[in-house]
Amino acid sequence: MLKLIQEIIFIILKEIALNENEDISNLELIGRGDFSFVYAIKDKVIKIGSNRATPKFPNNPYIVKPLLRKAIPISDNNDIVFIEVCEKIKTNCCTDEDVYNLYKSLREIGLIWMDPKKVILGN
Repeated sequence: MLKLIQEIIFIILKEIALNENEDISNLELIGRGDFSFVYAIKDKVIKIGSNRATPKFPNNPYIVKPLLRKAIPISDNNDIVFIEVCEKIKTNCCTDEDVYNLYKSLREIGLIWMDPKKVILGN
């Protein structure tokens, strides 16, 4: 099963690279979150991990809508591989106050942002 999951992820990455007119060898590890490794290729960001704190969330103006957000079951024990693809955005232009205000706005609609400073400010 793990081999199949690896192949599926490789096909997804290959398609993203093709659509970005970029060689897949230019896939770059750009970070790591609590639940995933974060890669980039040209204008796309790809998160691959074993879980997401919030597997589903409503559309809202605070979150970049993913192009792909999929949980792939890998066992009968509810183990999953999670893959998310979204457009790359500028993330180094926020102040601590901007981050706090966004964090607060998300909390007000019931969403929890686990690592706001780390994500936005690159710490």
